[in-house]
Amino acid sequence: MKRATISIICFIFLFMQSAELQARSFRERSPILKPAKEKAEVSKQESLPKEVIDELPPLDMQEVREIISDIADSWNSGTLSEYLDEGFYNKDRLLDTLAVEVPRDAVLRILNVRNLQVLRKSVERGGEETTVLRSSSVLAVVETQVEFNDPRTGFQRLPGTLEIILRIDETFTAGSDE
Repeated sequence: MKRATISIICFIFLFMQSAELQARSFRERSPILKPAKEKAEVSKQESLPKEVIDELPPLDMQEVREIISDIADSWNSGTLSEYLDEGFYNKDRLLDTLAVEVPRDAVLRILNVRNLQVLRKSVERGGEETTVLRSSSVLAVVETQVEFNDPRTGFQRLPGTLEIILRIDETFTAGSDE
């Protein structure tokens, strides 16, 4: 009896020790990974004089609105693929879904462009000494409405809000505005 009691006590002690060891594994700290800065991009920006960067005209937000209107027109005409970047995630799946699921007479209307915000801007020297390239990432919050005729329920309006990230590349030459 004494031997069984000692065995049970030893078993309980070992079990508690192993549970404590397993609990310690949850307390490990793992660093949060972040992307490294690209040194090539930083060096190109630093090589441009500050005066050249300051002379560049600001991004024309009316032009951004026109681009958003062009994107809506391309959605309506079925040529949206021209505006999607090669790195767009599931580009083919999106285009296939639009072709199959969206009614053929559906029209995308832009009701309001609520917000335009420049997320990132990079400036670098172009191929020639007098050429400057500016690449801007712009976030646009757009209120839209899809309109179509449903054979069962009649005319349908589906309002929605889109967040569109645009990459706008511009080329400037020294001594000119565009």
